[in-house]
Amino acid sequence: MNSVNPLSVGNEIRRLLEEELGEMGVLTYKKQCWDIGLNPERLKMEDIARVARGVARALAPIIGQDKSNLVEKKIIKFKFLAELGEVNREIDPTSRARKGANAALSLGEIAGTLGEHTDAERYYKQAIRHAQKANLSILEAKAYRGLGHIHRDVNEWDESKRWFKKSMELSDRIGDNLGRVDAYRGLGKVLWNMGEFDKAMEIYHQAVEISTKIKDKDALGSIYIDLGNVYNEKGDLDEAKGYYEKAFPLLEETKNYRELARAYNNIGDIMLQRKEWENAIEYFQKCKIEAEKILSDLMTGWSMFNLAEAQMNLGKLEEAQENANRSLSVLRVTDDERGISSALKLLGDIYAAKKDWLKADEALEESLEYAEKTKSPHYVCRTLVSWSAAKLAQGKKKEAKNHLSKAKQVLGEIEVPELRAKMEEIEEKL
Repeated sequence: MNSVNPLSVGNEIRRLLEEELGEMGVLTYKKQCWDIGLNPERLKMEDIARVARGVARALAPIIGQDKSNLVEKKIIKFKFLAELGEVNREIDPTSRARKGANAALSLGEIAGTLGEHTDAERYYKQAIRHAQKANLSILEAKAYRGLGHIHRDVNEWDESKRWFKKSMELSDRIGDNLGRVDAYRGLGKVLWNMGEFDKAMEIYHQAVEISTKIKDKDALGSIYIDLGNVYNEKGDLDEAKGYYEKAFPLLEETKNYRELARAYNNIGDIMLQRKEWENAIEYFQKCKIEAEKILSDLMTGWSMFNLAEAQMNLGKLEEAQENANRSLSVLRVTDDERGISSALKLLGDIYAAKKDWLKADEALEESLEYAEKTKSPHYVCRTLVSWSAAKLAQGKKKEAKNHLSKAKQVLGEIEVPELRAKMEEIEEKL
């Protein structure tokens, strides 16, 4: 879908919602139009965003916030497709380039959110061409970041790094502080996924400095969580917890419930590592509460499988299995590879604790498939270590040794103390 006729956009939206949600979607759309005095068959371009928000809000309690957000994006996409199609009618070349860059940027962001990565890349590169024609450096840098996000979403780390660095260099040169923060955060996350924790830490600290300078509390809260994650992987749990706690007042002030949920979840993870199971459960329950405020399937799924891990360690295997399965069902809908891999790994651990070795193998094998899709060595290593422990518990030392050997090879020189300790514990028993 490269263009849309503004005269038929109402019918296009109706058709989309019918395909997505059936009669409920069509009736919701019509009611939103009627409530604000609009004709659903002859919707004007300037009214699309307002209608999209209304439809998403009406659907959120029924289908959840994450899905309703996607529906909103799909509706708004019609607006920017029409705008991009109208660009060539602009006589002034600067105006034409500015409008083209903005429309293409919006379409790139929407396509990326919808998982349409090829389209997103095409739109971002189109935005770059328009921006360069009119010397719109801020928009050009934003398009570079968009390409960085797209390649990061499909785990193409080197290509993602390249685009984030281009954005950083351009944003630094023109003094675009908001763009600098976004680029630094994007690059930091790529480095974290690659296991380059020291480099990620350096980048995040620079982002903190800029965010503090421009008083961007929302960004600063999120960066504190990202920094906490780096310290967490490096085994400095006190430092990690300190950064998570620093994020709370900032995110509460900006009412960023999604990131609040993430902070609670991550402190819960620290409690797990410290074997403070009851405290961990308390934080995961807080995460679930924040996630449910925004009906987020993603954060609800994460809180549930982490809660299940604490229950497993308390010997509540049936409750743990139930929550792990519920988490997996939710996360499969979101297609979150890291979450799915983690939930499956936990299920494998639970089945191993119940000595149901066949199901343990099945869960861990699928967990490894998802972990390998992430191309993050520490995720792959975690599943291999769990599988090695399960094989050792069965008395199958040769298979345990093979999985452990693969885990060491995958982790390489990356220092993750938690994983190193588990590997040493297994090795002592082989």
